[in-house]
Amino acid sequence: MLLAGQSWIERLTGLAALNYPVNGQLNGLFALSIAAGYWIPLRGLGGGRLYLWVFGVALKAAGAVLITLRVLALGDPPSFLVFSLFDGLLALWTWQILHRLATAGHAPTQRRPPC
Repeated sequence: MLLAGQSWIERLTGLAALNYPVNGQLNGLFALSIAAGYWIPLRGLGGGRLYLWVFGVALKAAGAVLITLRVLALGDPPSFLVFSLFDGLLALWTWQILHRLATAGHAPTQRRPPC
Protein backbone atom coordinates (compact mmCIF):
# COMPACT_ATOMS: atom_id res chain seq x y z
CA MET A 1 0.00 0.00 0.00
CA LEU A 2 2.80 2.38 0.75
CA LEU A 3 4.38 1.71 -2.62
CA ALA A 4 1.35 2.33 -4.82
CA GLY A 5 -1.60 3.28 -2.62
CA GLN A 6 -0.43 6.35 -0.73
CA SER A 7 -3.41 8.50 -1.73
CA TRP A 8 -5.79 5.73 -0.58
CA ILE A 9 -4.04 5.51 2.82
CA GLU A 10 -4.17 9.31 3.15
CA ARG A 11 -7.93 9.28 2.58
CA LEU A 12 -8.42 6.30 4.92
CA THR A 13 -6.46 7.81 7.80
CA GLY A 14 -7.27 11.47 7.23
CA LEU A 15 -3.61 12.42 6.96
CA ALA A 16 -2.19 15.10 4.72
CA ALA A 17 -0.19 14.07 1.67
CA LEU A 18 3.45 13.24 2.31
CA ASN A 19 5.93 16.00 1.59
CA TYR A 20 8.33 13.41 0.21
CA PRO A 21 6.47 10.37 -1.15
CA VAL A 22 9.78 8.51 -1.45
CA ASN A 23 9.76 8.12 2.36
CA GLY A 24 6.48 6.22 2.18
CA GLN A 25 7.78 4.12 -0.70
CA LEU A 26 10.95 3.25 1.24
CA ASN A 27 8.82 2.26 4.22
CA GLY A 28 6.82 0.04 1.87
CA LEU A 29 10.01 -1.67 0.69
CA PHE A 30 11.09 -2.11 4.32
CA ALA A 31 7.76 -3.72 5.17
CA LEU A 32 7.96 -6.05 2.16
CA SER A 33 11.48 -7.08 3.18
CA ILE A 34 10.29 -7.97 6.66
CA ALA A 35 7.36 -9.89 5.21
CA ALA A 36 9.66 -11.79 2.84
CA GLY A 37 11.81 -12.74 5.84
CA TYR A 38 8.92 -14.75 7.24
CA TRP A 39 9.78 -17.36 4.59
CA ILE A 40 13.12 -18.07 6.33
CA PRO A 41 11.63 -20.39 8.99
CA LEU A 42 10.01 -22.48 6.27
CA ARG A 43 13.48 -23.70 5.28
CA GLY A 44 14.27 -24.76 8.85
CA LEU A 45 13.42 -23.11 12.12
CA GLY A 46 17.04 -22.94 13.31
CA GLY A 47 18.01 -19.85 11.36
CA GLY A 48 14.51 -18.45 11.33
CA ARG A 49 13.94 -18.54 15.07
CA LEU A 50 16.11 -15.47 15.75
CA TYR A 51 14.47 -13.66 12.84
CA LEU A 52 11.04 -14.35 14.33
CA TRP A 53 12.11 -13.12 17.78
CA VAL A 54 13.50 -9.87 16.37
CA PHE A 55 10.97 -9.03 13.67
CA GLY A 56 7.95 -11.09 14.70
CA VAL A 57 7.97 -10.32 18.41
CA ALA A 58 10.21 -7.32 19.24
CA LEU A 59 9.55 -5.13 16.20
CA LYS A 60 5.82 -5.83 16.06
CA ALA A 61 5.34 -5.30 19.82
CA ALA A 62 7.39 -2.08 19.78
CA GLY A 63 5.41 -0.84 16.78
CA ALA A 64 2.10 -1.56 18.51
CA VAL A 65 3.20 0.29 21.65
CA LEU A 66 4.59 3.24 19.70
CA ILE A 67 1.48 3.68 17.58
CA THR A 68 -0.82 3.41 20.61
CA LEU A 69 1.23 5.97 22.56
CA ARG A 70 1.24 8.37 19.61
CA VAL A 71 -2.55 8.14 19.30
CA LEU A 72 -3.04 8.69 23.04
CA ALA A 73 -0.36 11.33 23.66
CA LEU A 74 0.08 13.16 20.37
CA GLY A 75 -3.37 12.97 18.88
CA ASP A 76 -2.54 10.83 15.85
CA PRO A 77 -5.69 9.62 14.06
CA PRO A 78 -7.55 6.90 15.97
CA SER A 79 -7.66 4.84 12.77
CA PHE A 80 -3.97 4.10 13.42
CA LEU A 81 -5.09 1.85 16.27
CA VAL A 82 -6.13 -0.73 13.66
CA PHE A 83 -2.46 -1.06 12.66
CA SER A 84 -1.49 -1.18 16.32
CA LEU A 85 -4.00 -3.94 17.00
CA PHE A 86 -2.76 -6.15 14.18
CA ASP A 87 0.91 -5.55 15.00
CA GLY A 88 0.21 -6.45 18.63
CA LEU A 89 -1.74 -9.58 17.69
CA LEU A 90 1.01 -10.73 15.34
CA ALA A 91 3.62 -10.16 18.08
CA LEU A 92 1.58 -12.18 20.59
CA TRP A 93 0.89 -14.98 18.12
CA THR A 94 4.56 -15.24 17.13
CA TRP A 95 5.66 -15.18 20.79
CA GLN A 96 3.17 -17.92 21.62
CA ILE A 97 4.45 -20.18 18.83
CA LEU A 98 8.11 -19.60 19.75
CA HIS A 99 7.37 -20.14 23.45
CA ARG A 100 5.53 -23.40 22.75
CA LEU A 101 8.40 -24.66 20.62
CA ALA A 102 10.92 -23.79 23.34
CA THR A 103 8.94 -25.43 26.15
CA ALA A 104 8.22 -28.52 24.04
CA GLY A 105 11.96 -29.10 23.71
CA HIS A 106 12.25 -28.39 20.01
CA ALA A 107 15.89 -27.51 19.55
CA PRO A 108 16.76 -25.28 16.64
CA THR A 109 17.57 -27.34 13.59
CA GLN A 110 21.10 -27.30 12.26
CA ARG A 111 21.79 -26.88 8.59
CA ARG A 112 24.18 -29.32 7.04
CA PRO A 113 27.08 -27.80 5.15
CA PRO A 114 27.04 -28.48 1.40
CA CYS A 115 29.04 -31.53 0.35
